[in-house]
Amino acid sequence: MVTLPKAPVVLARASIILCVDDDATGIRFRQLILEAEGYRVLVATSAEEGMDVFRSNPVDLVVTDHLMARTMGTEMAGAMKRLKPHVPIILLTGTNSPPEGAENADAYVCKGDGPDVLLNRISTLLPHQSVELPPAGGWALEGEERYRVIMETMSDAVIAIDQHSRILFANPSTKKIFGYADHELLGGELTMLMPHYLRQRYRESLERYLTTGEKRAAWQGVKPVGLNKDGQEIPVEISFGEYAKDGRRMFVGIIRDISERKQAEREHAQLAAIVESSNDAIIGKNLDGIVTAWNKGAERMFGYAAEEIMGKPASILLPPDKLQEESQILSRIGHGEGMSLHDSIRVAKDGRVLSVGVTISPIQDAHGAVTGASTIARDLTQVKMAEQALRNSEKLAVAGRLAATVAHEINGPLEAVANILFLLDRAELSHTAHEFIHAAQAEVKRIGQITKLTLGFHREGERGEAELHASDLIDGILALYGHRIESLGVAIEKRYDSAGVLVADAGELRQVLSNLIVNAAEALAKKGNKLLIHVYDSPDWRGAGRKGVRITVADNGCGIPREVRHKLFEPFFTTKGEKGTGLGLWVTKSLVDKHDGSLRVRSTPGVGTTFSVFLPSKLRHPPSPTLVPAPYGRQEAG
Repeated sequence: MVTLPKAPVVLARASIILCVDDDATGIRFRQLILEAEGYRVLVATSAEEGMDVFRSNPVDLVVTDHLMARTMGTEMAGAMKRLKPHVPIILLTGTNSPPEGAENADAYVCKGDGPDVLLNRISTLLPHQSVELPPAGGWALEGEERYRVIMETMSDAVIAIDQHSRILFANPSTKKIFGYADHELLGGELTMLMPHYLRQRYRESLERYLTTGEKRAAWQGVKPVGLNKDGQEIPVEISFGEYAKDGRRMFVGIIRDISERKQAEREHAQLAAIVESSNDAIIGKNLDGIVTAWNKGAERMFGYAAEEIMGKPASILLPPDKLQEESQILSRIGHGEGMSLHDSIRVAKDGRVLSVGVTISPIQDAHGAVTGASTIARDLTQVKMAEQALRNSEKLAVAGRLAATVAHEINGPLEAVANILFLLDRAELSHTAHEFIHAAQAEVKRIGQITKLTLGFHREGERGEAELHASDLIDGILALYGHRIESLGVAIEKRYDSAGVLVADAGELRQVLSNLIVNAAEALAKKGNKLLIHVYDSPDWRGAGRKGVRITVADNGCGIPREVRHKLFEPFFTTKGEKGTGLGLWVTKSLVDKHDGSLRVRSTPGVGTTFSVFLPSKLRHPPSPTLVPAPYGRQEAG
């Protein structure tokens, strides 16, 4: 009989688990538990070391603490997923709620649930992986010596109690965390390490557990807190196990001081609150230019809600002629370069073009690798428009002074021409010649009115309030603009039911009426053919019991869309595109308010618009009958 040699037994490779935790002794204890289950365990005490081990080894699963000193385990998990997306990752947390960034992991486990829950979760994520069992008795060979070393070197507190909560054992870290000496701890009740408000709850829950076996019910929603010898509360994570000795029930608890972690979480939450409440837009994006973070300031500035834009390319905020800017930004960010504050252009959801000041910085993970970019954008649109308005006003001021100078200088030659025409009119000339002379005299008179108005505009800035007639101001404005308006085919109707006697600043009131009349004329240039200006005495519609003058400027032009009507009196809002400054109606409203009046608007798209100005009379004395012409009826502008 031939004896065949036995085939060699080939064992499958043991699953490799990478444990990452900045607590070296805690991770050692976790390593021993996993090795006892037959897994091969690699350890790292920092996120940076963890990434190095992960890159250079065929890791089958990662178990990592959620928060390691000032490094988020979720950030490391995200970096690992980008390298090896098939490798499952388990986050260890201090609560039963998923931590922020948990989407980068496959599962999370509360440390307080004990090692059984962690082992079950590992076996679920590695259902087909074989494990290599240690030799029989290998674990026990080192016996109590191994446990003694573990207890003495663990940074977590380890406490053993009996069923009456008497402390039977405490490792050196217990004394370091809570500040008690051995003789103060041993034999004392465990509640000495708890705040007063938790002691009765603990006693009741222990009694319930010893009687019914029910766990945790009394502790739902309660954050574990310890109390040191100095009376200072300590945030902790706790896990308990049970064993029997000589027929007695014993309990072992592992307590971790998480004060530093909580401080880091508070700082993180404070930073998040600052970002969220900033008036500036703060935007995060990855290296592909996809939006990953979007604060309230960005919502207000650009009009997109976070759920609308997260996951979309940030380039949708750029105008078509600036799209190449995004690729340049991503290229620089990929090389770790930022971009200091610079002016740029962005486009809001509603199509508004915004002038913005932009600062862009690279985002780095715990290992220094660039993972994306942070953009801070400040809306400079109003600042830029204010600067342009200031430049325009300076130009207008120069033009006004020049016009006043010209008007003053032209009066001399104008008078001479008027005198010459007067003398010619007395000469014996043909009838046709006299008609020409009369026409010339009319034009010279019109020129004289314009120069008088121009000088009046310039000098009114030096005057204060005075008694005036609104009808006279309107006539003067139409003397300047009437011919241009009528050239559009628009009929101007003046309806003076009152002279509109007021005490006001003539220059400011002229600016109010000029703005309204010119705006109406510009609307009529697109559609319509009628401009109505109505002046009449009126009470204040706001019910203040005041009497005054109401001036309405109405047109049958294109009207104002309802969706923009509420913005008409906001600074820098314009419906005229680049031709408008957005200051006209804002200034008009401000001047009316200054005179304690009111300004209203009614508009129907396709029908027309009416602006109504009410100004209180504020008369210094009753008007003389000679100041108000006999009844003002309807007049047509000539």
